Amino acid sequence: MLTRRSAFHAVVAGMLTGTTNASTASQGRLKQSVARWCYQKMTLDDLAKEGARIGLKGIDLISHQEWPIVQKYGLMPAMTPGAGTIADGLNRKENHERLEREFRENIEHAAAAGVPNVITFSGNRRGLPDDIGLDNTVAGLNRVKKLAEDKGVTICLELLNSKVDHKDYQCDHTAWGVEVIKHLSGIGIPACVRLTRQDQCQRQYSATAHSHSRLGNCGCLRLSLSITCLSESML
Repeated sequence: MLTRRSAFHAVVAGMLTGTTNASTASQGRLKQSVARWCYQKMTLDDLAKEGARIGLKGIDLISHQEWPIVQKYGLMPAMTPGAGTIADGLNRKENHERLEREFRENIEHAAAAGVPNVITFSGNRRGLPDDIGLDNTVAGLNRVKKLAEDKGVTICLELLNSKVDHKDYQCDHTAWGVEVIKHLSGIGIPACVRLTRQDQCQRQYSATAHSHSRLGNCGCLRLSLSITCLSESML
């Protein structure tokens, strides 16, 4: 019987042994990329070469210094580092000055190369109430919202499942992340800030810019989705 785990192993085996049909992979309506951290045993050059051969469009979460390696194979990230880490992010005001510097540098690099999205994080709670963490996150994003708008780069706030892993992470509910975005715009959803959504059957698609699709518990495939008509393209 085919299970999610066996399906995942079949996909990875095909990628590594060359049995995956590249022409079939490239015909899907979703543009697929992979997260670099899932393939640490491969060099980035080998990963990009094999990814391009099977029809992937990019390698995600690599620094701008690494972009030339994947560009050799016609790939670019759908998502690249923006500012902060999972544990230390926008929910603490004392981080804002440092994170603003990181954002400004990385948004400039992304815009110059045509990379559409940069990732950021709420940070862990460490006893911080959700309402205060939300207000602080909004304040931090407001410092760079105009730059992102002007440069045409989307800031993606990472949603993570703290029940399974990433314990204590503050942006662990879709509703919390959507409230951040609503507070940024007053009304509607601003084009420059969206959510990065784990595939957990949470259907707030209109606020989502980037979706992580998981085979089993591996979290290794990232699907780069249309931002402008996302609610329709994900149905």
